[in-house]
Amino acid sequence: METEAPRKRRKVEQPGLNVSADSWAAFVQDVEEFEVQHVQGKGKFAFGFVEGPLVKALRSGDWVLLDEINLASPETLECISGLLHGPTASITLTEQGSLEPVPRHPDFRLFACMNPATDVGKKDLPPNIRSRFTEIDVPPPDADKDTLISIVNQYIGASALADKGAVMNVAEFYSAVKDLAERRQIADGSNHRPHYSMRTLARALTFASDTASMFGLRRAIWEGCLMAFTMVLDAPSAELVTALAQKHPLAGVRNPRSMLMREPQVPHSRSADEFIKLGPFYLERGPLPEDPADDYIITPSVEAKLIDLARIILTRRSPILIEGPTSAGKTSSVEYLAKRTGH
Repeated sequence: METEAPRKRRKVEQPGLNVSADSWAAFVQDVEEFEVQHVQGKGKFAFGFVEGPLVKALRSGDWVLLDEINLASPETLECISGLLHGPTASITLTEQGSLEPVPRHPDFRLFACMNPATDVGKKDLPPNIRSRFTEIDVPPPDADKDTLISIVNQYIGASALADKGAVMNVAEFYSAVKDLAERRQIADGSNHRPHYSMRTLARALTFASDTASMFGLRRAIWEGCLMAFTMVLDAPSAELVTALAQKHPLAGVRNPRSMLMREPQVPHSRSADEFIKLGPFYLERGPLPEDPADDYIITPSVEAKLIDLARIILTRRSPILIEGPTSAGKTSSVEYLAKRTGH
């Protein structure tokens, strides 16, 4: 009689099967809770009301700022209108099934901000809501010359110790460009009046402050003004604003042409091999190998567009929105720069 081959033993202790009794008990409890919610609730899950920041602030006495309140939906404005009736007014959370208003802490304060309805894309606040606020009009800081000069000085004052006139020249340039826009003497690429604000000026001055060590202060201001004030404009308007930049930021420069043609310095304590140079701008190399993208056709207009993009990319601060008609080369220009710089 043949001897039977030894049978293989089945492994009973496999990784992942050693589960404690407590874990199984917790699992059983979860199943039972699910059965209560789902089976006995006829397939309907239970939802809970979660209080938002406004209700929490109302209870705890925090301060709340409703920014751009005039852009809120009518439903939202209706919900907060109950808070505006008086110093003890509150709201009732009917969504939670409550019949009593939320207790209002005496330290609770409500603030709201809005831009004038005359701004693009803005609308006015309904009169029944607006009449319940105590209003304060805040004029723009650039309306006062001394304030404007003080703001400019905060951005570039440290770089302008040997050139105090640069601060005044920038303020004059900004006022002149604002005047052109308000008189509708310039237009953007969509033939609309461009909107310049302190945010535009701050973007230009931040660029100047970041790049003054590479270009020198006046050249850095020039490049920053071109970036922030001209690149959204149509060609004739860009020429007008560029002329103002030559008149004001370059005022006092003996040979502006020579200054603008001068090669900038490599960023401090860095090697030129770490960058790709496009026009006068050093763009930092990325982690990928450089692709020369030889099949990309570069015409004079395309080169100017690439240099404009490089100017914005240089400081790595601002997101970039490229606007133009179909087949204008928006996507391909970004692809080209990404290949050239290894991104």
